Amino acid sequence: MKKHYGIFLVIIFFAISCKKNSNKKVDVKKTENRTIVFNNSNPKYLLNPPKSDTLCINDIERAKRDINKYQKLFIETICFGCRSKPLETEIEEVLKKRKIKKVIEDIGCVIYEGQTQGCYSGFISLKMKEQYGKNYFSEIEKEAEIFLSTTSSKIIKL
Repeated sequence: MKKHYGIFLVIIFFAISCKKNSNKKVDVKKTENRTIVFNNSNPKYLLNPPKSDTLCINDIERAKRDINKYQKLFIETICFGCRSKPLETEIEEVLKKRKIKKVIEDIGCVIYEGQTQGCYSGFISLKMKEQYGKNYFSEIEKEAEIFLSTTSSKIIKL
């Protein structure tokens, strides 16, 4: 039984240390070690990342492959301490209806020196807004709200 308490304490310790790192601002920029976590796309950086930022370059390449394969994408970012989007189920329904592929980016709380996290979602966001307009993501979310209101009114009537 003592063994289980030890494992539990180790898990709690890692969760707390990860949580402390995730409380940083989302658009953090450090000039010395180049650690940036994108929330909104930074076109200059995304279109020409330095060759030393292999994490970002690999994420951009993966994003390009996904855009070529699926054309329309919707991003869900998963990380420890991140909030999930409201209306997640309704957004899923809208994505099915519009034939939009949902892709997931998993951002860890570990920060790699000289590397940039969030380039995958940043690049996809940039390209989707270029192709389908700056309100691309907000239109999907608005449609999900409408879907929720029509669904909830049907449930209340029953």
